[in-house]
Amino acid sequence: MLYDFAFTVNWNDLQAKKLQRRRTNNEQENRKRIKYHFKVNDEVMLEHNTLQRKINPLGNGPFTITKVYTNGTVQIQKGIVSERVNIRRISPYLTSDVHA
Repeated sequence: MLYDFAFTVNWNDLQAKKLQRRRTNNEQENRKRIKYHFKVNDEVMLEHNTLQRKINPLGNGPFTITKVYTNGTVQIQKGIVSERVNIRRISPYLTSDVHA
């Protein structure tokens, strides 16, 4: 049913609520992330960019970082080839140096 009455929208309030919701969601996502600063000569694992089976490894590597850029990318050495990749596609290569 339709009613005939005036409805006014406070656009500033709507915009402020939307901005607050975005900030809250962003903080919630960032809580799950582990801060890591990549450096030259760090070893990293490169994630696959295709769907893999359960028994396959999660990534390739380890590869060595040859250059770190400020825009969130790094250059890695893959054999004789250098490749520039986003830091979201790599993870630190953790070795288990257990001396018994």
